[in-house]
Amino acid sequence: MRVKTWSGEFEVQVREDLPPAVRIVNAIIEKLVHAPEGRTEVRMQDLPEQARIDWPKIVNRLKILASVDPVAFPKARAGRFELFENRGHFWVRVEFPPGAAPESVCLVWRPAPVAA
Repeated sequence: MRVKTWSGEFEVQVREDLPPAVRIVNAIIEKLVHAPEGRTEVRMQDLPEQARIDWPKIVNRLKILASVDPVAFPKARAGRFELFENRGHFWVRVEFPPGAAPESVCLVWRPAPVAA
């Protein structure tokens, strides 16, 4: 799956044996954890249509990941997840110990407007 970001496009590997919302979140967070530029922003409108359909599930999964101990989520063993919401934007910040990885990386999603 290709995902567009403000800093370019990247390919993410998606496991087909997981529910769609979980696959999308896991793939993007894996990219964020390994982001060399230290910050990656992903726009909701640039994600696959399935991400828009599963938006509530994706947000719930991000909230769960933000609240669990990092050891419980393999991709975050080196850091800590935080979830922020501000005017329809959701931020997932991954903070790492100094020297382990970029100081922080951010994922920004803005829900697509709901058709009337």
